[in-house]
Amino acid sequence: MSDEEGSVGLGFAAGFFGGCIGLILVHALAKGAETKKGANYGFGAQVILGVALRGIAAVMSS
Repeated sequence: MSDEEGSVGLGFAAGFFGGCIGLILVHALAKGAETKKGANYGFGAQVILGVALRGIAAVMSS
């Protein structure tokens, strides 16, 4: 893998743990398409997990 491709795992970690700021930084600074794709997947996973946990909390409290 060349440096131009990037790293899906690194992008995923930045998107998942960095949230909006991580996603923005990856898209602004990363050159590899795979890193950007990983950041999108990571951010999407974070959003889905957050919605699911909020839904579970709402059901448990009612």
